[in-house]
Amino acid sequence: MSPERTSRSGWLACTGLIGDGLQLAGVYAAIDLVGLTGFEKHFPAELSGGMRKRLALARTLIYESETLLMDEPFGALDAQLKLLMQDQLQKLTQMARMTVLFVTHDLAEAIALADRFVVFSPRPGRIRTVRTVDLPRPRGIFNVRFSAASHEELWNELKDGIALGTNV
Repeated sequence: MSPERTSRSGWLACTGLIGDGLQLAGVYAAIDLVGLTGFEKHFPAELSGGMRKRLALARTLIYESETLLMDEPFGALDAQLKLLMQDQLQKLTQMARMTVLFVTHDLAEAIALADRFVVFSPRPGRIRTVRTVDLPRPRGIFNVRFSAASHEELWNELKDGIALGTNV
């Protein structure tokens, strides 16, 4: 890998493929927003898994999209880092005032991050219910993760479908 292939130049390669021509100042601002200032010149292999996840989030945020689609983005992270990333995601998306469509199989994660959740049926996947999470924002991710009422309500929507999937 050449010395130019740093996390910063990864941005440039990405934008070159898209043909967007983002300003380098915007790249640095996004890196700062996700807490990676000081790591701009590091090789991707020198970044931890959590730092790579934050860099991926910054790559998305730089385009200032109104909507962000995230499919199990924190599934491979350890429990502590997952909580930190959820907290950071909540803060960043509120600051950017964007809508996030977040796919997860983690009940506690859904409760902590969602304003509304959608429960799908087993195959074929159909919408079974749409519910609102009645917890005020901003939320303390570390405190609301296991809100008993919300967790029980969500579990009740899921348990029959899960039981069907375990019958062999």
